[in-house]
Amino acid sequence: MRVLIVCLLLFLAPISFAGVEWSYLATDSINGKVAVAQSRAIFTSYDNNVYAVMLQTGTISWTYDTGEKIILEPVLADSKTVAVATETGSLIFLNAQDGRKKLSIETRKPPHSIAASSGMVFLASEKTIMAFDSSGESKWNASFSDMPGQIGTSNEVLYVTSGGKMYCIAASSGTTKWISASEDSFLSKPVEYTGTVYFGATDQRLYALDHSSGKVRWSFKTGGWILSTPVQSGNAIYFGSNDGYLYSITKAGQLRFRFKTGDGIWGEPLIQNDLVVFGSNDGNLYGIDANTGEEAWSFSAGGRIGPPVEHNNAFLFGTSKGRVYHLSPSPICSFTWPSTGDAVGDWPLDVEGKARSDSGISKVEIRVDKGVWVPAYGEQEWHASADFAGLAQGAVKVECRATDKSGKTETGDYASIILVKTENVPLQKMFVSAPYEVEPNESFELGIKDSRGKDLHNVLLKIGETEKPGDSPFLITLGKSGEVKIVLEKPGFGPEEAIIKGKGGIDFTLVLGVLVVLIIAGAAYIVLVKNKGT
Repeated sequence: MRVLIVCLLLFLAPISFAGVEWSYLATDSINGKVAVAQSRAIFTSYDNNVYAVMLQTGTISWTYDTGEKIILEPVLADSKTVAVATETGSLIFLNAQDGRKKLSIETRKPPHSIAASSGMVFLASEKTIMAFDSSGESKWNASFSDMPGQIGTSNEVLYVTSGGKMYCIAASSGTTKWISASEDSFLSKPVEYTGTVYFGATDQRLYALDHSSGKVRWSFKTGGWILSTPVQSGNAIYFGSNDGYLYSITKAGQLRFRFKTGDGIWGEPLIQNDLVVFGSNDGNLYGIDANTGEEAWSFSAGGRIGPPVEHNNAFLFGTSKGRVYHLSPSPICSFTWPSTGDAVGDWPLDVEGKARSDSGISKVEIRVDKGVWVPAYGEQEWHASADFAGLAQGAVKVECRATDKSGKTETGDYASIILVKTENVPLQKMFVSAPYEVEPNESFELGIKDSRGKDLHNVLLKIGETEKPGDSPFLITLGKSGEVKIVLEKPGFGPEEAIIKGKGGIDFTLVLGVLVVLIIAGAAYIVLVKNKGT
């Protein structure tokens, strides 16, 4: 029932997230990269349509129904012309400004790769690559012994793998320049940077080949197929693997760092300033530091995330849920705890997240069920208490928004998680850490953590008649000898106790034991004396 409620809410309502300047929902999955032309974001969907959305407003400019499924991303034949290929082999050229069809070429071969460069469109179908200019004129065909993989374009040449070989082909004529023994690529396009061709292969390796001869310089092993197209920035190469890691390696093939996500990474990363921006099949778009691999921000969109494209310091990307986003990462707020779909009870719940802005974060706020915005504690990493007391059972949206130090606040769409309020939610356990014995006037820390090992906030500490609310860890001084009982309470958690002994006090257990021994000894003495007298 809980899962059903969440699914219904996600399906019926527009998804709102931090930093979203606009989003557009198609009726089926978005294919690959979004193309940018004529002030429009142009993308294709499995729903048979090509869409063009105005970049500034997110309003629809035009749509074109091809009448059959489009399985590849759109490419730009030139600055005013977009080309798309349908599953039966129709190659359609459209005016990027108004969506009018310029021409259609019937190849009658199901396509599996498309690329464009220097006014040419290249389409791989079965065992052939076909080349057309922007007017639709056929320029050349190149045949292969096996199905070609993804087509990479660079410096007037094409790179493509087929049947365990890498081919370097002249883009103008289709003439083969060299062939090298190689593994096959699947979704990873070969790319050339500074004389080296990089591509990901189905044997879980990233390969580096000499661009003039095809000789393998080195390879780097990961834990899954490499479907991501690699990118190079400076002396580093970045790519994703189906093992769920984003890798950064040197140009010599040595690991710099890797960043773990919750699922495979299929799309091509994007380098913006000192950030690597990429999507994962875990439903998140990530921004991580290009030098250290530390997460700067993340954005949960749901579904499989396509490769991002930069536009005016924002990011365009589509998802397998059919939505295209125009996301600004400054300022941006996101949740790290709990997760969408988690159950909550009739009490306040701690929520946590991250926030980032180019000018720095001045404050973060949250709200529950469209209520009043309340301040969070912290800036880049923040926490707040979301109160569910008195709300109806069912799905409840919790949102956050960030304000940067220039005074800019997120508006419109906000980061959100959907939690499910339900009856009979079990209480969580607090884990208490404290010394057994201390000097009476010695200060010590009392730590209270959750099952994740995170310090708890808003805990009520009781010592006798004294009550003190606060965050873990507490700094405590007993101020007396002997045993002191400390009671800890927090909504949603079972109460816990800690017994701390102040040194120098009377050990009543020992005293009681001594008294018992003395009583037994006294009784025995009396019995012996009486027996002796008789």
